[in-house]
Amino acid sequence: VIELYQMLNTAYQFNGPVCVRYPRGVSVIKDYTTNNTIKIGKANIVRIGKTIAVFAFGTTLDQALIAGEELDATVVDMRFVKPLDESLILELSKTHQKFITIEDNAITGGAGSGVSELLHAHKINTPLTLLGLPDIFTEQGSQEELYTLYGIDADAIIRATQS
Repeated sequence: VIELYQMLNTAYQFNGPVCVRYPRGVSVIKDYTTNNTIKIGKANIVRIGKTIAVFAFGTTLDQALIAGEELDATVVDMRFVKPLDESLILELSKTHQKFITIEDNAITGGAGSGVSELLHAHKINTPLTLLGLPDIFTEQGSQEELYTLYGIDADAIIRATQS
C-alpha cells in the first residue's frame, strides 16, 4: 500500500503523462510520508539469490517471493514497465543463468516482451521464460484462482525452472 501511495505521489509530481495500474482489493495506509516518491524507471531487488532471477511485474511479487525462497532465486520488484530498469537487467545477466518474468497481464506485447527485446538488442543469451496471461478474454475469479488457472503463481515459477 505504501508503494502505491509513493507511485501516485511520483505520478502527481511528474511533469508529463503517466499511467498507474493498481490491483483490485482494499487496503488502508497506516504509515506514510508525504511527498515520498520513487525514482522513475528503477526496480527494487527484494531478495538476493544465486543463479535464477525472477522479474515480477504488477501484483505478482508475492508469488515471486514464495518461489524465490524455494528456488534461492533473486526476486526483483520491477515497479515500472516503461521505462524498464535496463541497467539492472543487464547487470543481473552477468551473474544469473536463467531469467523468468511474471506479470498479471497479457504476455503478448507485455512487460516480459520488453525484457526479451532488451536481451536480444544486447545479444545476451540468458534463457528467459515469460509467464503471464494468454492473449484472450480471461475468466473471472479471485486473484488466487486466476493465478492458478493461468499459471502465474509460485508453482508455475518453480515449474519454469525445470524446463
